[in-house]
Amino acid sequence: MGFEEKYRLAAMSPKLLPSQWWIGHIPFGFEIIRALRPQKIVELGVYSGASLMAFCQAVEKLKLSTKCFGIDLWEGDIHMGEFEESIYQGISDYCHKHYPHTAVLIRKRFDDAV
Repeated sequence: MGFEEKYRLAAMSPKLLPSQWWIGHIPFGFEIIRALRPQKIVELGVYSGASLMAFCQAVEKLKLSTKCFGIDLWEGDIHMGEFEESIYQGISDYCHKHYPHTAVLIRKRFDDAV
């Protein structure tokens, strides 16, 4: 069995790629969802949503009932600087339009989201 046959989701193109930072990891993200078929995914630190939306895309493609939770304040930090409200609004709008039954955004500090 060849690579493409064995890892068929790895060749899938992401529908949303707001930043290039996670692009090298997206094929792995697709495949880890296929292999593990988790019931829940929790991402701490969503920023513009490249990884979270890749997880949601894999969930939808595989017709799983997985919920993908993205936790972030969308305020920024000392490494990234301040975020504009448009970053949160953009990912929120995209989630509501494309993954209303899969994606859940939680606008809280990580330790408060538990």
